[in-house]
Amino acid sequence: MMAVSTKLFGVTLLMAMLLGISACGDENKSSSDELVPEGPTFLANIELAGILSDTDIESLFDVLPAGDDGFPGLDDLMDQVLEETGIDLRQVSNVRVFGNLFGEDEDQYFGLIVRGTFDEGALAKALEEGTDDVVNTSQYKDHEVYTDPGESQLALSLVEEDLLVYGSLDAVRAVIDVREGDAKPGSGKVFDILDEVDEALIQVAVEVPAGAVEDFEDIPFNLSSLADITAVAASFDKDGESLRTHAVVDFPSAESALAARDSIEGFRLIARGQITDEGAKELLDKLEVEAEGERLVVDYEATVSELQELAESLESLGDQLGGLFGDQFGKEFAPGSAASVGESYPILPPVHLAPGQTFDEYSSTPPTSGPHWSQRDPDAPVACGIYDEELFDEQVVHNLEHGHVIISHNLTNPEQIDELEAAAKNLPRDEQ
Repeated sequence: MMAVSTKLFGVTLLMAMLLGISACGDENKSSSDELVPEGPTFLANIELAGILSDTDIESLFDVLPAGDDGFPGLDDLMDQVLEETGIDLRQVSNVRVFGNLFGEDEDQYFGLIVRGTFDEGALAKALEEGTDDVVNTSQYKDHEVYTDPGESQLALSLVEEDLLVYGSLDAVRAVIDVREGDAKPGSGKVFDILDEVDEALIQVAVEVPAGAVEDFEDIPFNLSSLADITAVAASFDKDGESLRTHAVVDFPSAESALAARDSIEGFRLIARGQITDEGAKELLDKLEVEAEGERLVVDYEATVSELQELAESLESLGDQLGGLFGDQFGKEFAPGSAASVGESYPILPPVHLAPGQTFDEYSSTPPTSGPHWSQRDPDAPVACGIYDEELFDEQVVHNLEHGHVIISHNLTNPEQIDELEAAAKNLPRDEQ
């Protein structure tokens, strides 16, 4: 039954992202906003009213990959949600999603507060078909609650004629408590940062506990600076043909925010340098990222037709990026392996590291590319010259980015060192 809950959660958000951007938002907030209980680390508000009348929706779905491994058609997707959950998205006007995404399994939960027109019998039947046992029916503060008897303890309750609550049993009961005045509505960081973004068709906010974001091993870029995120909120809206995204991302310090901005810019730089499609390059250039103290502000705007063009080129774009990063992250090589004469090494992304941050995964020794300290750090890049003491890799890689030639050695014979220095001094130099 937990698979059903995961599917519902994922499909609901997918529908929100692909459908919600194509509707006209209701100026009057649903009262479901005030029913979210205390404690969530994740919030989303999705206005679905009028979505299905927008012709842009079907055109967005038409360019998505189809087939067994792709996306179903729009009608098929809504039918699938109806069959598995009893919720007819065609009759839904607003969805409020809340939950806790972090911590131990027993601490994680989610809830949906859905405004629309419902068939209570169909809802109960869908819940029952997701389990091998008989669904439990109980009363909680005069509200009928249907509960899966299995380990998932998923529940639903039609608390008003047009207001459905679905999710973990504790979440459903908490919403009822708020509605009946027995508990206060939620407040705190995740609610506050959601207010920092404009009211829009879709609003999403996440509060990130310290240490919750750690594993970036599956991402072919050094994005470790993003592990410091404390909270993020984003809004998605549509104005005519233009789709707008606005996001704020909070960090514990201004240095962390700058490091994250540099990581994002480094990703864009390396991707733009390898993508051959001019339209895709223009779409990358539309991304605006600014550091404002301890916060990143991200804005992006593109037309529906531009996103259609991008979707149609995703396969070839993936091939290009795979060609760029596939060898460096796919083939077996030992980080720090000695480079031999004439041997080529993949170009690592030129990501800016935070001051003092080290990088231990260069593809060769000495390094030939990759993350490095920025110009805000002392001596990065270092001044051209001959040094008797070893320099940090994170310093000299910045010199390589500026086109400098780095000669490294591990010689111990004084005569050989003198010969190498004499040869280096005779090399042509750019005095600028």
